Amino acid sequence: MRVKSSLVIAALILVAALSYGGSQIFADSETNTYPPFVENLADKLGIPTDEVADVFDEIRADHFAQMQEDHEDGLSQAVTDGILTEEQKIALLAKWEELQTEREQEMEDRRAEMQTFFNELGIDEESLNEYLGHEGMGFQRGLKGPGMHMQMMP
Repeated sequence: MRVKSSLVIAALILVAALSYGGSQIFADSETNTYPPFVENLADKLGIPTDEVADVFDEIRADHFAQMQEDHEDGLSQAVTDGILTEEQKIALLAKWEELQTEREQEMEDRRAEMQTFFNELGIDEESLNEYLGHEGMGFQRGLKGPGMHMQMMP
């Protein structure tokens, strides 16, 4: 029983860790430019780039909502199977939310730190990104800049 409990918890932690590593699509919120693949898709479809970006945002939001539901269902099943208590489930959900919030703040802090660093050195971030193959991507988050914060748990 103890081994089974450890495996379930390890599996849940692995799923949580993988969900943190989900890819993000970047855009420069100051110039309102999008990654080339978003702009190319919009051109090929003959629709505004904002609409394509909105679709990607919606897909990402749906994906994370499904992951949240799956995590909660898995934890509920672990409670039903006697692997976790309801209190342990609640504690895990709270801890995951806490870690996600901390992670988001750390990312924002890193972005601010890099922006300050670029400013101190007199580097034009947008021009530099073109040389690094990151045209229009910058250090912003989401398809339209700061946008949606991805949360794993409610």
